[in-house]
This record gives sequence, structure tokens and C-alpha cells, in this order.
Amino acid sequence: MKKFINSIEKAVENGKKKKLNSSIYTIRRDIVKRALERGAYNKAICTGRYTDDYAWDAANNYGKGTVSGKTIADKISGGTSCWIKIKEDHYLIVVHIHSNLSYDITVPFKAEEKNSKQEATEHSNKVSDPAVNLPQTKEVVSNISINTVEEIEEPDLSLYSNVIDARERFAKRALA
Repeated sequence: MKKFINSIEKAVENGKKKKLNSSIYTIRRDIVKRALERGAYNKAICTGRYTDDYAWDAANNYGKGTVSGKTIADKISGGTSCWIKIKEDHYLIVVHIHSNLSYDITVPFKAEEKNSKQEATEHSNKVSDPAVNLPQTKEVVSNISINTVEEIEEPDLSLYSNVIDARERFAKRALA
């Protein structure tokens, strides 16, 4: 992550030289792609994925939510734009794949440093036998709530009424 943070700092420094009053700086997409593939980020979020079907988009919250870095890295291509915004406690990398697909990636100002001796101790203390970790697994499973049939909401079909009406009108015109 240190390498990615250094690249971000260099991009911000170069951006400040070019545009003195700007708060958004560009960063090369190949640098962002490699960092995503390495996992050098805290969180990756899809901020919007829009299709031609507004009702479908609304029903799926416009594709918003957490995604993996690999998902974003696979979509980065020649037309992708990447920008850096400096927030209070982290860098925000904005990745626009195209006008209908956008991601936000958070990167801390400083990489967490781990002592190599601490890492070795933590690694040796981890138990590889799944039977030893069974109580923890059981606890996690007991905290999961399972929806019953009565709790599941029916989808709002009124969102699709315009689509159905349009198909009916098209069919009537075709048969006329």
C-alpha cells in the first residue's frame, strides 16, 4: 500500500503545480489498476451503475454497494478516468469506467506498518484445524437472522406498469 500512497502523493503534487486552486487531481489508470489487483485500498464502493431500465435500476438501488478491487480492475480500460480527492482522513480515488458506471476507492494517508516479528507471531498463533475454531463459527451462525416467508416483501410491480403498458400498445399496433 505504501507504493500506491506514494504514487497518489506524487500525482497530487504534480496536480498542484498545474492547477493551483484545484481540489481534484488526476492519477494514471494503470497505477490504480495495479493497486486494486494488489488489494492496496481500504474500501471499494460502486457509486452508480445505470442501465436503460429505470425501474430495474431503482429496484436494485442503482448498483450501489461494496465491490471487490478485482471487479473494478477488470473493467478499467482505455476510456477510464481516475481522480483523487483529498478528504479529512483519507484519499478518495474516483474511477469513472464510463458515464453510466462509477466507483469510489478509499485509501488511507499512511499505510499501516506491521512489525515483522509481530506478523510471524500472529501467523504461528493461528490454528489451521477447523475443529478448534468451531465455537467461533457456531457463534457467527447463531447471530444470522433467517427471513421467514412472512417477512419477505413482495416486489413493487407498480414500477413496471409503464413497461407493460408500452408492450401492450406496441402489440396492438402490430396486430392492427
